[in-house]
Amino acid sequence: MAQIKPVETDSELEGILELQSRNLEKNISSGELKDQGFVTVHHNKEILAAMNKDIPSIIAVDSNSRVIGYTLSMTKRFRNTIDILVPMFDMIDTLYYKNHNLQELDYLIGGQVCIEKNFRGKGLFYKLYNYAQQSYKSSYPLMLTEVSDRNPRSVKAHLNCGFEIIHSYQMTDQESWSILAWNWNLAD
Repeated sequence: MAQIKPVETDSELEGILELQSRNLEKNISSGELKDQGFVTVHHNKEILAAMNKDIPSIIAVDSNSRVIGYTLSMTKRFRNTIDILVPMFDMIDTLYYKNHNLQELDYLIGGQVCIEKNFRGKGLFYKLYNYAQQSYKSSYPLMLTEVSDRNPRSVKAHLNCGFEIIHSYQMTDQESWSILAWNWNLAD
């Protein structure tokens, strides 16, 4: 049984980076990419540590304390830290959700979620996100995330968790993305 908890140590950050590296789009086969999904952003330890200091990410660890799943958390303060995410933040700034201008809200970004292959389909995705919700809903009215439309497994899992698609758009490289929101306590 996995333990769900916030990141507390450098070795847990390294565990996230190892799991992330194994699941980057460039490191998996096209069949696996289509069937199992992938992660897009490759973080470095310094950025991940700074993000975690700002708001701890949530991990699942096995009985040997090995990271077998994670959901990263990111505040708007990191909007210009990771180049590939700048267009997402720029797009979010133009959107409204439940009659609120997102640019004016202090939302939380679900920075990335990943589960070790042998532990998929066991509910860890939902447990990670639910732990994040319980931990941060008193400080943030909603969580936003962005998922590539080439990653239907991830889109479906996010929708099943409680997210809803609030906007879809195409990048200049022809990649299509959906921005999803999970309303924790934002009133109309």
